[in-house]
Amino acid sequence: MQPSSSTKICQSCGMPMNNHKDFGTDTNTSRNEEYCRFCYDRGEFKTKLPLDKFIEKQVKLAGTRGIPENEARRMAYDTLCKLKRWKK
Repeated sequence: MQPSSSTKICQSCGMPMNNHKDFGTDTNTSRNEEYCRFCYDRGEFKTKLPLDKFIEKQVKLAGTRGIPENEARRMAYDTLCKLKRWKK
């Protein structure tokens, strides 16, 4: 299911952010509009992994949800490489 065009997407992991508790926070604890609460807290990324290691983390997470590894890897790479945090 694709998020609606008005849904914000975390620019680190691609998670749809549909309500206020999904969003991360800036250093002053105000809501950050670009990153989710799982990726960003008080102005810092929670995970300081390089892209290849972050993809591996996402693949493992997808595996717990029954997504085959090769499909999860392709989806993670295709999604993450387009996001602000990972663009080069």
